[in-house]
Amino acid sequence: MAVYWYAWVLVICVYFFMKNTRTRTALLFFLYFLMCSFSWKFISPSVYLYAHLILLILFGLYFISFQKRPLVVYLWLFFLSIGHASGSLFILIHPVWMHLPGFSTGFVLVLLLRMILTDFRGIAGLWLFINGAGMTLTYVVLRFYGKEGVVTAQPLLVFVLKGLLILLFVHGLRVLKKNNAGAGKSKQKGDAYA
Repeated sequence: MAVYWYAWVLVICVYFFMKNTRTRTALLFFLYFLMCSFSWKFISPSVYLYAHLILLILFGLYFISFQKRPLVVYLWLFFLSIGHASGSLFILIHPVWMHLPGFSTGFVLVLLLRMILTDFRGIAGLWLFINGAGMTLTYVVLRFYGKEGVVTAQPLLVFVLKGLLILLFVHGLRVLKKNNAGAGKSKQKGDAYA
């Protein structure tokens, strides 16, 4: 149920506070799909997980491919996906680390992704792809050992949506800062802000 409410909050933020672009349309489509599919009971849990992992990977690649990027970015995708899988396996082996707050962990990860890319589409694409590919690797490794039932889609989707919420907040602050800097430069002596 948390997936639905996080997706709903994100839909409101994206719909009302983002410019009408292809990024906004794609992000809304992604969120609408999550809102509709969060409670599918007619498919098996493994198919449900695979469907959402494929969705994360495809939308991640779609957001990253909006503009031409250097090859280093795609290498980061590979290495960060392996890092995500390693971190997930560590948390599953030592579950005491699961009590770390996901919101603050997501905040740190989103800020680290901003060091690699600066545009919203690229960071959103990295975030979706890393979570999707990393959890796919985790699931494959656990399936090899017969422990695939440990991985479920709901916590992963909540973590992804929390990261997107933080990313939208940081992006909004950046846009607001840029708009305020532009308004300050255009002010003439004796003029009031409009």
